[in-house]
Amino acid sequence: MPSESTYVHLDTIANAVLSKGITMDEYKDAVKKPPKNILLLNAPKGIGEYDPHTGFRMIRGIAKIQEYFEQSQHTIDTPPKWIDFESVELMRQLSPVEISELLYIAHAHTHLHSPFYYKLQNNYIHLTLPKGMTKVYYRNLDRFYNVLSVNITNNLEKKVNEKKKCVSFQKSEKNYVYSSF
Repeated sequence: MPSESTYVHLDTIANAVLSKGITMDEYKDAVKKPPKNILLLNAPKGIGEYDPHTGFRMIRGIAKIQEYFEQSQHTIDTPPKWIDFESVELMRQLSPVEISELLYIAHAHTHLHSPFYYKLQNNYIHLTLPKGMTKVYYRNLDRFYNVLSVNITNNLEKKVNEKKKCVSFQKSEKNYVYSSF
């Protein structure tokens, strides 16, 4: 469901986008290459599988990730914070310092060093913030512009459909009468 308005603050230095009003459905519709694997930076027990090296829970496979995104939209108690990664083997080579940086990003909602890790080959870090805000780091900002395009299109379609419901044409004997509610 599109929102009434969209707020976007673009940080082109860190490739971070702070936004409100962009839904996970819009994100899924716009991303051409979805993540293969994600590390959940704040997941409760029972979601995904536990990785003993990092202490995080992970979800592997595009289908399982899509299912998680669907479920996380309706779960208010644990807003999703995640980072994608390419290879489990390389992910398990993360150093303690790199793991602590991921914890810091999840807690402070900002990065210490580059938010893009060679070992993870990540393209995104998705952080859900209070009051409906999200912060997403994009390796390639063009992917964000695709998300924003889908959001704007959805909001415009919603507004046009609302206007169509309020406008009707009635036929009288001699001419058409235009009425608006």
